[in-house]
Amino acid sequence: MDNNLGVIDTLSKSFSKFFSLKHGEVSLYILFGPLGDFDSFEYARALVSALPRLKSLGVNLFAIGIGNNHTKDRFCSFTGFPPNSLEVVSNTELHESLGLNKGLKTSLGSTLDLMMMCLGVASPGTLSEVVRGYLGDTNSASIFNSGEPNRDVGRLPKNLRLFDLIGGQGSLRPLELATLRLINMIEILSNYTTYIPFNEYLTQRGATFMVKGSDQILYSFKAKSILLFCEDMANPLSFLDSLCKD
Repeated sequence: MDNNLGVIDTLSKSFSKFFSLKHGEVSLYILFGPLGDFDSFEYARALVSALPRLKSLGVNLFAIGIGNNHTKDRFCSFTGFPPNSLEVVSNTELHESLGLNKGLKTSLGSTLDLMMMCLGVASPGTLSEVVRGYLGDTNSASIFNSGEPNRDVGRLPKNLRLFDLIGGQGSLRPLELATLRLINMIEILSNYTTYIPFNEYLTQRGATFMVKGSDQILYSFKAKSILLFCEDMANPLSFLDSLCKD
C-alpha cells in the first residue's frame, strides 16, 4: 500500500504541473515514451477511439510524452489525440521516478539499440506482435472499414474492399495492422526531427496507471517491449471493463 501511495503521489505531483487534476475522480495517466514511437502512435489511436467511453465512465485522461511543442502539435494533428490531454517533457526523469523500462542500452547508440529491440533483442514478444500484424487476429477489432469514415481510412490507397475480401469487417484482418504500422512509420520517418528531438531516449518504454481518488490504483501496466504497450494487445483498453462491473 505504501508503494501505491508513493506512485500516486509521484503521478499527482508530476501531472499537476501541467493539468488541473480532479481529485476524488478516476484518472487515467498515460506515460508515452517518445511521441515519435510506434507504441505512442498505436496507443493514441486506441485512446482516441475510446474517448466517448472514457467520458461515459467518468474517467479523466492525462498523458505525458517525450518531445517538444512541435512534436505535440504534429502528433495530435496526425493521431487526433486531444491536445488538452497531452503534455511533453524533454527528458525521462518522470519515467525513471516511476521505475519504467529504459529499453536496451548498449555502447552502440540509441538508434541501433532500437533496431535490435525491433528484432526482439531485450524486447520479448515483439516479433510475435509483428507477426500478428500480418496474420490478423480474430480477437481484435478491424481498423479499415469501408463505409465507416475515420482518419486512418483517408491515408490508405484507394480501394478498401481488398481488406473486406480478405476477411470481412468483423475482426482484425491479415495485413490490416501491418498497413496501419506502415502508415505510422512513413509519418514518423518523413518528419523524424519533429517527432524525435531527443534521440537519446529512443528506447524508453511507457506505462498506464488508472487511479481513483488519492489512495487507490485500479490498474497499472509498465511496458517492457516494443509494440507491447498494454497487457492485452487485442483489446488495449480492456482494463476499463473493471469499471463497468463496479
